[in-house]
Formats: sequence, C-alpha cells, structure tokens
Amino acid sequence: PEGDDYEFFGWNKPVFNKVSTSRALTFSWLNPKKKYDLNTNTNGEHRAFVVTGSYEEVFPLDIYPMQILKACMYKDLDEMEALGMYEVAPEDFALTEFICVSKQPHQKIIREGLDLMLKEIG
Repeated sequence: PEGDDYEFFGWNKPVFNKVSTSRALTFSWLNPKKKYDLNTNTNGEHRAFVVTGSYEEVFPLDIYPMQILKACMYKDLDEMEALGMYEVAPEDFALTEFICVSKQPHQKIIREGLDLMLKEIG
C-alpha cells in the first residue's frame, strides 16, 4: 500500500500495529511472529541523520554504511572510494533504509553517489 494516510499525534502514543527494530513506542517485540501490513508512509517530514548504530547490525557487507551515505551526500569522491563505494549497490542499503529512524532515502543517495563516481572518475 502507498501509506498516504496520516495519524494525528501518531508519535505521542504507544503503537501496537507497526513493526520496529527498537523497543521505542512500539510493542512489535512482544509478538515477533505477527504479520504486519507495511506501507510507504514515513510518518513525518525530512529529518537529519540520527546516529543509532543500527545500520551496521543489518548491513550485509563489512563496511561502514553511515560514513558512505554521508560521503555520498557531500559528494566527497576520495572518501567514497576509500570507504569501499565500488563494492556496494543501492540494493545493499534496502534494510538500512527500512530501519532508518530518520527516514532517509538510502538507496537513492547511493545511486546518486555511484552515478557521480561514474561521471567524474569513469
């Protein structure tokens, strides 16, 4: 589903019908086998990155996903190359995008970084 509906003060109450990787305000950890109806709603506007350390727990490669994302955002080609940008694909960041508390578009950021590297470096 698209998730184009909004909850009034949804951030201010306990939530029983949403999944979460943390135990903050949701109770999905009480029933881990429950099936949830997921949608694309981000529950808010654009936010700054919140460093929680949770990206490294779900990232499939042995690199630093947060640092690569930041290097892509400020277009630092040397930093991107040093962090292993050649080894990643946007799909590798699907889980980090799903659990991101900041709701940043990780796959889009990585795609733009890879496109920049191809354009500048070749």
